[in-house]
Amino acid sequence: VPAVPVAIVARALVDAKAEIVEKDDLVLSVGRLLARLRERGAPIGGPRSVRDRPASHAEPIRDVEQTVIAEAQAEQLTRIGLRVLVRRGLVRERGSAVQVRPSAPEVLRYYARSIQQHLEDPAPRLH
Repeated sequence: VPAVPVAIVARALVDAKAEIVEKDDLVLSVGRLLARLRERGAPIGGPRSVRDRPASHAEPIRDVEQTVIAEAQAEQLTRIGLRVLVRRGLVRERGSAVQVRPSAPEVLRYYARSIQQHLEDPAPRLH
């Protein structure tokens, strides 16, 4: 099951444990989740510009450039996920912040659980 933008943004909102989250903080959290998902080889859903890993060109890309690309991908993924969550009435955008509606936490946890298997440490192997 791919990690889609709605599930990743929902996980970031659940992890924030707050009713109101600054969008900049949400983008940072989404970026960290995206990096963890990629490290674990999880398939990422969404537009190709988000799914593609920020790297692998014929000539090496500098760390700064990779960081800029990763941040842009996190911003785009956050925008996509928020747009869906707003349409579903789960969150409200308020200027530079996102407010989780009182009826939304359980639904956000449900969406967040859909990517849990990609974030857990693998079970130890039995010999």
